Amino acid sequence: MATIRDIAQQAGVSIATVSRALNNHPSVNEATRYSILQVAQQLNYPLHNLQAKPYVARSILIIVRK
Repeated sequence: MATIRDIAQQAGVSIATVSRALNNHPSVNEATRYSILQVAQQLNYPLHNLQAKPYVARSILIIVRK
């Protein structure tokens, strides 16, 4: 079975970029994401476990009114 490291080597990107692409992180360029997903399919990486979940920023907005 292929690993994230195998996908990264084949796609010419870092392991972190592969992880972000597979987890739908918004900082990954769509062309890069597409390339990574194609390589993952070629290497028979189990993509069925991935969910198309939106990225949720973990920040709090505080508004102070004077």
